[in-house]
Amino acid sequence: MLWQCDVRGEVKLINFTDKSLSVNKPFRDALYNADRYASVTLMEWEEFLAKSEDFICDGSIVVYASIAVQGKSGNRFRKRIASNFYSPSKFSDVILIVEEYELHISKAILAHASSYFETLFYGDFTESRENKITLKDVAFEDFLVVLGLIYATDEEVDDDNVDGILVLADQFDMKRVLYKAETWLVESSNKQFAHKVYLGDKYKLELLLTHCLDEIDSFEKLSEVTTSEFFKNLSESIKDDLLAKAMEMGMKKR
Repeated sequence: MLWQCDVRGEVKLINFTDKSLSVNKPFRDALYNADRYASVTLMEWEEFLAKSEDFICDGSIVVYASIAVQGKSGNRFRKRIASNFYSPSKFSDVILIVEEYELHISKAILAHASSYFETLFYGDFTESRENKITLKDVAFEDFLVVLGLIYATDEEVDDDNVDGILVLADQFDMKRVLYKAETWLVESSNKQFAHKVYLGDKYKLELLLTHCLDEIDSFEKLSEVTTSEFFKNLSESIKDDLLAKAMEMGMKKR
């Protein structure tokens, strides 16, 4: 893939009988070659024919379309092509609706990465028999990043997306994704030290917490946590660990 263009848009089919009943369809897609185009289904053909008198005027229909480019990228040397979740594939067998967007997903792949989705897809629930499932209170952009990590695309954890990744990895019990986020925070992140301690405490990231506690080798470093906005939200357990660290450093000064 030499380039990719991420777009959002909306298509509207005008209802001449009652404008308030015009059909609106938001969409999002990834265009990655000259022949790629966004496809939007406003309504089924049978439904359109049944209501054709509302949408046809003087032998014509009116459709408005708006589109906005959200981002573009190009890399001549990219080895992997990111999965396109906006269109069905031979591997997808369920549609997840996040915010207003439809994502075509493989149940098996998602269930393997998440005990939550394993239960949802293969447990004794109504959703396990449905072709479309709505996920409420889930941030679309963050969920898209998480899918990229699960599908082993070229999506990566970074300081901009790690907080959102942790929210969803914890919510949906995605242990491998959680570990990837934790590894980033330990090895590569430039986030504020107190923020790392807070994330380690909130999501019970033992590797990160151990790493942070080992880094506290002075009262100045300790104060980065105790004087930060994150301190009041820390658990009593981690506060006890910080107190023990302070006492340990105090004893060494004697």
